[in-house]
Order: sequence, then C-alpha cells, then structure tokens
Amino acid sequence: MPSPHRFDTKAFIEPFGFSSKNLQLTQALLRNPQPTLSENLRHTLALTPAQSSLNGYTLLDTLGAVAIGRIIASLTQLGNEWLENGNCSVASLNSLHHLLDEWIALGDWVVQQAGGIGDQ
Repeated sequence: MPSPHRFDTKAFIEPFGFSSKNLQLTQALLRNPQPTLSENLRHTLALTPAQSSLNGYTLLDTLGAVAIGRIIASLTQLGNEWLENGNCSVASLNSLHHLLDEWIALGDWVVQQAGGIGDQ
C-alpha cells in the first residue's frame, strides 16, 4: 500500500499548456523593466511554433525556476505600479491579473515538482 505521505508524481506529470500568446504578452510587458527576462522569453518564443502552447517541463527547461520566479515578481511589481499610478484601464489590469495567475500556477507546479524529487 502506498504511503499517504508520498508525493504522487502522476498528478503533476503534465501541467497545463502555456500559450505562446501569453509568452509574447509577458515578453512585451517586461521589455523595459526587465530586459534580460524579456530576452529569455524571446529566445523561448523562437523555439515555439506560432499559435502553440508549451508545457511546464519545456518552460522549466528553457527558462529555469529562478527566471519563472523573477517573472512572477516583475509582473506583480508592474501591476502594483499600474494600480498606484491609476493610469491604466480595467481591461489592462484584468489581462495582467489573468497573465499573473497563469505564471503563479506554473510557479506552483515547479515547486510541486521540486518537492517530489526525494520521494521517489
């Protein structure tokens, strides 16, 4: 009988698809405040066929866990700046919120993957 404390890798084998459209949007939003992250995203997009999506493993391999965390932090900071300045539309804030939710879900998945390494 499997241990209830054992990490179930089957639950996290294949994460959601991350669309190339959302990678393009992230790359554009980070172009000025985070040019290195933006360039990393541009490189990842160059490896991705148009109108397709990438799984979590591909993003983790091409960007790395640290870059994913930095993207989340940078998008959060950008959202906070937009809220402070009050000079963006509700639609823009909603789009950024949705985009940030997707990156956070990817970050959560990366943490879950790292948590299961020693349990196998």
